[in-house]
Amino acid sequence: MMATAAQLMVCQALETIFKDHPECEDYRAVYRFLDDAKPGNNGAIGAKLVQWSNDLLARTIGAKKTITVTGVHATDLLTQLRPYDSKMREGPSLWPFVSLIRFHVDNPLTAKGIHFLDTPGHIVSDFTRQYNAARYLTKTDIIGDHSMSGSLRDEALARKFKDRLTQLEAEDKSVDIDMEDALEAGIQSGDLSNYFAPRTRHTELKTMVRCATAQEKVHRIKMRGEIIFNALQPDLFGYTESPVPVCSVSDSEYAKHVDGYEATYDKEPFMSLEETDIPNLRRLIGTFV
Repeated sequence: MMATAAQLMVCQALETIFKDHPECEDYRAVYRFLDDAKPGNNGAIGAKLVQWSNDLLARTIGAKKTITVTGVHATDLLTQLRPYDSKMREGPSLWPFVSLIRFHVDNPLTAKGIHFLDTPGHIVSDFTRQYNAARYLTKTDIIGDHSMSGSLRDEALARKFKDRLTQLEAEDKSVDIDMEDALEAGIQSGDLSNYFAPRTRHTELKTMVRCATAQEKVHRIKMRGEIIFNALQPDLFGYTESPVPVCSVSDSEYAKHVDGYEATYDKEPFMSLEETDIPNLRRLIGTFV
C-alpha cells in the first residue's frame, strides 16, 4: 500500500516526539508500530501515545501552559529553544506542542526615551556634532573611501550569494521529492535501503541552505549599513562639515548636560549625568565596537 502525505507526516512527527522509545526510533520502527494497529487493538496504541505524551510533558514543562525563556545574547535564546526545534536530533522535540511564539526585547533603557541613533539635527546641538566630528577626526588615521566600483562589487557578491541559495533550495526540493518516492517504494517492497541515501543528502542540503541563508543575510545587512551610511553622509556633512558621520546615543536629559545647561528652572536636568544611564550605555556599546 502506498504511503500518503498524511502518513509520512505522522511518521515524521512520531519519530521527532518519541524518538527515545524503541517503537519510534526511526521511520521503519514507526511504520511497524503503526502497522501493528488492528481494529481490535488500535485503542491500546492510542492510549500508549497519550501516556507517552503525558510523560514527556510532565518531565519537560510540567503543568505549565506557557514557557518563558530569556537571554542576554541570541545564542542563549537559541540554546533554550532547541527542545522546541523540529530539527533537533539529540532527543525528543516538543515542536508539535507549540502553538504560538511571542518575542520581545525587554530593555529598561527604551522606557527612558533613549535613542540608539539620533537623526541629523535632533536632540544633540549642531555645535556638539561639530565638536564630536572634529574630535573623531583627530583620532582617526584611516577614512574609508566608498567608491562606485566598491558598490558594484558588493552588488555582484550579493547576486552570487542569492544565486547560490536559489540553487541549493532547488536541489533540496528535488531531493525531497526523491526521498518521498524512495520511502514509498521501500514501504511497498519492504526494503528501505534506497531511502537513506537521499535522506542523508536532504539533511546535508538543509544544513547548506541554512549556512547560505545566513551568509546572504549577513551580506545584505552589511550592504544595508552601507546604504544608510551613504544616505546620511550628505546630511551629516551639512551639520559637521566632515565626511565622517557622528551617530550619538542620547536622550533629552543627557542632551541638557551635553549642551552645557543654564541653571534655570526650565533648563536644569531632573537627573544627574550618571542617572540618565547614557554613559553606561555608551560604555556598553563601546565594548562591541
